[in-house]
Amino acid sequence: MNKRIAKLALCGTSFLVLPLFALAIEPYDAPRGQTITLTSIMNAIVAIANFMIYVGVAVAVIFVIWGGIAYMMAGGDDTKIETAKKRIITGIIGAAIIIGVGAIIRTLQYILVTSGTLG
Repeated sequence: MNKRIAKLALCGTSFLVLPLFALAIEPYDAPRGQTITLTSIMNAIVAIANFMIYVGVAVAVIFVIWGGIAYMMAGGDDTKIETAKKRIITGIIGAAIIIGVGAIIRTLQYILVTSGTLG
């Protein structure tokens, strides 16, 4: 019964996060009939990277919530508690890595545009 409640909670949480996927998509209009420049390629890569960052953060949040639910439902079982703690820590580490990658991408974009390489 507890596994069923946990699965229902995870599915319910997933449906709450699904609108983030729709909001994460940034429209990219490829130039039609024009030459493709390095700036347009960089804009496309940044748009794809932003989408992947949003998806990754959403998955990390789901992991943390899943671990929290598993921790609450452990009922004093040490193995279940340790598994839940590992899920929470994994979600936090994953979110930190994703945010770090986003910072690196933004820094590279700033450096390339302000140095005049792509600007």
